Amino acid sequence: MMFIFNDLGLMKLYKLNQKKKNMRIQIDNLITKEETLINEIENLTYNDGYIKKIARSKFHLVKPGEKIYKVIDRKSAQN
Repeated sequence: MMFIFNDLGLMKLYKLNQKKKNMRIQIDNLITKEETLINEIENLTYNDGYIKKIARSKFHLVKPGEKIYKVIDRKSAQN
């Protein structure tokens, strides 16, 4: 009985293995997030097309001579 529940027992080993498994999952998630961020940094540094795409979608910037049309839904305009 002491072999299972003491400080060096199987329960302690099981809990430590679970903690190790959870930490490995967290590390893998952080590595994936880091790779995504590195890719984003490279695109923002070297890819002009990507920068233009971000400027158009997030900041609604347009090229000189372009016209912007705002489409209004009839249902929301009548209310």
